[in-house]
Amino acid sequence: MTTSNEGSHTQAVSHQVNAFIDGLKEAIVVSMAAAAEGIRLESEVARMMQRMGAYHAVLEGIESQKQALRQQIKQRRSKAEKESLRFQIKLLDQQTIAVLTRSGLPAEVAKQTVTRQLPEPTRDDRGRFAKT
Repeated sequence: MTTSNEGSHTQAVSHQVNAFIDGLKEAIVVSMAAAAEGIRLESEVARMMQRMGAYHAVLEGIESQKQALRQQIKQRRSKAEKESLRFQIKLLDQQTIAVLTRSGLPAEVAKQTVTRQLPEPTRDDRGRFAKT
């Protein structure tokens, strides 16, 4: 025969077990939400890394083209040819700025970056490009 004291003790234990189970359920739900958020963040980081890799490849290609043009300028060429090559480099600079801007760099910073890489060719007092 169970006494009322034993019955209330059993109810208290039962209540504690149910509270413990509810706490575990809540912890599992929170852990799953955190894991899902972590997966989402990892996916976003991977996507951004892939995107930055693509931008890097494009910038390397542009720089390679510019380097080839710079080498051609160093060869014996007419002034008109050199002017044309410099113009092509300027166009490639604009592409570089566009890629840097698209990758998230502010436009002014992108322009400064490109300007520092390839300074404006010097001109003589008549406005012609100085010999290189």
